[in-house]
Amino acid sequence: MTYRCPRLPCGCAVLLLALSVTLACGDPILPESDAAGTATDAGIDAIGDACMAEPFTSAHRDIDILFVVATSASMATIDGDASQGSRWDAASSAIRALVAGLGGQQFGAGLLFFPLLVPEGDGGNLVEACSGSDYLAPALPIAPLDADGAHAAAFEQALGSRSLQGGNAMAAALAGALRQAARVKASTGHIVQTVLVTDGALDPCGAAVTGAATAADAAFQTDHLETYVLGIGPDGHRLDPIAAAGGTFHTYTGNDAVAPALATMGAAMRRCKFFFPMVLPPSGFSRISMVIDYGKGGMGLLPLLLGGSSCQENQGWFYNSPTAPAYAVFCPATCDVLLQSPGREVSALLGCF
Repeated sequence: MTYRCPRLPCGCAVLLLALSVTLACGDPILPESDAAGTATDAGIDAIGDACMAEPFTSAHRDIDILFVVATSASMATIDGDASQGSRWDAASSAIRALVAGLGGQQFGAGLLFFPLLVPEGDGGNLVEACSGSDYLAPALPIAPLDADGAHAAAFEQALGSRSLQGGNAMAAALAGALRQAARVKASTGHIVQTVLVTDGALDPCGAAVTGAATAADAAFQTDHLETYVLGIGPDGHRLDPIAAAGGTFHTYTGNDAVAPALATMGAAMRRCKFFFPMVLPPSGFSRISMVIDYGKGGMGLLPLLLGGSSCQENQGWFYNSPTAPAYAVFCPATCDVLLQSPGREVSALLGCF
């Protein structure tokens, strides 16, 4: 299958975000998959000879990150030799580095710690709070990460003063955090990403991974909120069901390289999405096609899929919401290409309607 240039001469120009390249008629494109899950009649060929495909760029949207961070006693664990530091050392230093690096780039951030310890019964021993409603007040509300570094300094202070105690009440904490994220999204119109940072230790509230995955799935399906997961320690991969339910496919794990794993996650939040303008014609989303630049003149049409479950190992993209999409999400295979090759970009073509 070839890219056709309706009503345009061969050599039609396509704007690739900030990069202009020339796309010659007849350049090969990725074939649309025949497998279940591939949307039909959504590619460039569906535009028709009577229409002109008009390129547009990814909007530079504000992204807010709500970090939901375990400060359980297990985070004091040292997994290697004593020189490597604890799980908390790795997690907190990685968060500091990412927050500092995002200053002045249209990012905001907030911070919620868990567990919250409350008296048991009438002033008895302290126990972990196990309801999502107990986790509606963050240690640091979401605020812009301005270039002056003021909010990053608040992160530094909060992370540096937190003590490690109690159990890993991650399901309740994530449920409360996602309720916060929904409120911020509704009030600001920003893209809000929730990042769960935990070692996946035993949840004293009994919910564990299944409960956290249920909370992530509900937020993803109802409010179209994504949940990223940074797994700390050797058991981080056990948290994959939470990430999958939250629409982010897999846990980011680093073990001895937590900071690079979190940095990759931060890059993916913008690099592996295509943000639509705030206003498009009502029928515009049925006329969008995505083209990737593979370098050296090679271009490819990315197939539109019905959702993340259709990605598997395939290239492609899907809408973050089937009814009111704010952005396109690239499948992991496409995301990896974009993260590994900064010069490769994706453009969107909006057909006539």
